[in-house]
Amino acid sequence: MREVVASIGRDKDLDVLVNDPERDVRLQVAEWGREKDVDVLVNDSDPCIREEIARQGRPRHLDLLINDPDYSVRSMVAFLGRDKDLDKLVADPDWRVRESVAIRGREQDLRILENDENQAVWEEVARQRRMQKALPK
Repeated sequence: MREVVASIGRDKDLDVLVNDPERDVRLQVAEWGREKDVDVLVNDSDPCIREEIARQGRPRHLDLLINDPDYSVRSMVAFLGRDKDLDKLVADPDWRVRESVAIRGREQDLRILENDENQAVWEEVARQRRMQKALPK
């Protein structure tokens, strides 16, 4: 029921539900993207919530989430593709984050990742190179 209330998005309800114990309720609150809620939820214990905050792309939140302990959050930061984030995440210890960097297709990252230890990463590099060759000059 609280999830339904959160999905309606009335300010007075969101003010209370931002601290709800249920993840799905907090996720609904996060999806509304109200600044004051996102400022609280950027530190949520659930990585799904933090990934949603990253997806919204606010620079000050991305600056925090680039160092998130969960790979899915860092992958979302990489997927958004700010240069300064890609510069750091190209060397991330998790292959899924490096694959997200490769998906962005920045040549300097592709050169680094073409010899990656993980097959999925260098396959994505190869896919990006094929796509770049297919583009009209």
